[in-house]
Amino acid sequence: MPVEHWTMPYVEHLIALGTIRDPTPLTRPLRRADLVAALRAADTVRASVAIRRTVRRLLAEFRDPAG
Repeated sequence: MPVEHWTMPYVEHLIALGTIRDPTPLTRPLRRADLVAALRAADTVRASVAIRRTVRRLLAEFRDPAG
């Protein structure tokens, strides 16, 4: 994913919170497949509704080939 993609601030926030693991620490841009895998493995059990929605929205965006 290009670092200027609209999703990257959300992704970086989820990484900083520990909701998702950083697929490639110290390396940007992230590969789409690595990011999807990290989002699918996200620990959202104790996450807020907003965080769960963000994870779902990002997964939907990355599943869309035009996204």
